[in-house]
Amino acid sequence: MRAGIQPITWGDLPFEQIAKEIKEAGFEGVEAPVASYIGKLDELKRILAENELIVTSTYFGLHLLDKDKQEEEIKSAVEMAKLLKNEFACDVLVVAAGGVQKPVSKEVYALFAKGCDEIGKRCKDLGVDVAFHNHAWTLIETKEEIDFLAEHTSPQSFFFAFDTGHLALMGMDPGEVMAEYKERIRYLHLKDTKDNDFIELGQGIVDFSKVKRVLEDINFKGWLVAELDRSKNPPLLSAKMQRQFIKEFFGV
Repeated sequence: MRAGIQPITWGDLPFEQIAKEIKEAGFEGVEAPVASYIGKLDELKRILAENELIVTSTYFGLHLLDKDKQEEEIKSAVEMAKLLKNEFACDVLVVAAGGVQKPVSKEVYALFAKGCDEIGKRCKDLGVDVAFHNHAWTLIETKEEIDFLAEHTSPQSFFFAFDTGHLALMGMDPGEVMAEYKERIRYLHLKDTKDNDFIELGQGIVDFSKVKRVLEDINFKGWLVAELDRSKNPPLLSAKMQRQFIKEFFGV
């Protein structure tokens, strides 16, 4: 396993500054803002190289709910997967659903799952695994919705990048959900939650001992990516706290 971080904690600061602090915090990888560097990938590569950082993946939002535009969205996701593979030797694309006004019909879920399944199959042909990130306040946030997506996508080409904090926030036990879908885990967002907000790892309600057991059971070799949407601490201090927890708890 390797330790990476999602740079959302830093907000709108320049990525060059963020990368320096990520390196200082001791992380090996970063979920990079690749889309922001389209047309200037050499600049992104320079920043990464100067800070000895590896691209763990990038976060790619999906809607897929307009039948007339779904193919266009699918192609965009596949193009991002190609870019990750060819430019950064990265073989995982993290995708997530967009927000919707609920409730929605079963047909809406089915349309979304169909698009996801197609993205997974096309990317698999490129040597890239598509891993889905569950997220509160979006189309796929509850256990029932996760189950539906799993049932309507191929386990051979559509995988999961579970977010432990969002699972817990929605009333699930992250370790139990991960155990149920352990064969489909390709990537992991480590996040903790407390009092309906997010907090540094180990300070909230997530039982990371169960998470660790699942990862050991599947001999997980991928990225453990710390993510914290906001913190009361300065970003660098928060990142160092996150990194220390991963090192002490997961031995990475």
